[in-house]
Formats: sequence, structure tokens, C-alpha cells
Amino acid sequence: MKKFIIMSLISFTLIFGVSTQASAAGYWFKTEDGRIDGGLNFPDWKNMNVQVDVWGLYGYSSVWGNGTYSPKKLKVRLCNSYTENCTQFKSFTEIKKGYGRVNFYNVQPYHYYLDIEDTSSYTQVTGYSNTIAY
Repeated sequence: MKKFIIMSLISFTLIFGVSTQASAAGYWFKTEDGRIDGGLNFPDWKNMNVQVDVWGLYGYSSVWGNGTYSPKKLKVRLCNSYTENCTQFKSFTEIKKGYGRVNFYNVQPYHYYLDIEDTSSYTQVTGYSNTIAY
């Protein structure tokens, strides 16, 4: 019986693997609405790097008109949900048309929420964010 349990555990590990990556699925956000723009929980045993991706961006403006929005005009910061301390805002890099990415390095483990802000006056932006700790 003991041998069966050990073999089952080994088989499970080989089939499904062991991952130190935490992820939050695509999260719909809207800038300037005062709400959280995504979040992330990751293992509490070591510092990790965090990657934030955005896509499907659309800007709404009564002054500039409506249309697709460049990720290079967005900034994001990570905020610790317990202490409310936040990182500095970082600008997204456009890695392909309409798809932006920012990396934060050596982040202390905990639960974080995203604060995404646009850099355009009189504009509100909607889109999707995805956050991965690795």
C-alpha cells in the first residue's frame, strides 16, 4: 500500500508537474474608474518577478474621439493589498501591435492589485490585463 501511494504521488508529479508560477487570468479593466485593474497572489516563500500584459485596448474621449489605444500610453504599478504600499508607475513597452508588457523584478511575496493609468487627458481606456509571477 505504501509503495502504491508513493508511486501515485510520483506519477501525479510527472504528469502535472510542479510549478512556482502564479497567474491571474485575463482581467477586464477601465482606467479612471477608481477600481482595481487586476490582481495577483503568489507563493509566500520567496521573492519573484512579475510580468503584466495588456491588450484589447480602446480609448474613449469626448475631446480626442474613440478608437484603439496604444499600450505605450499606459502606466501600471503594483500595490500591496495589506500595507497599501505601491511601486513606482512603470510604462508599458509595446511588444507587438496593441499588446503591451511591463516587468517588475524581485517583488516580495504577497497579494497585489494593479493600478493602471492612462497618460492622456480627457480619456478613459478599457482593455484586458494578465499578471504572472515567475
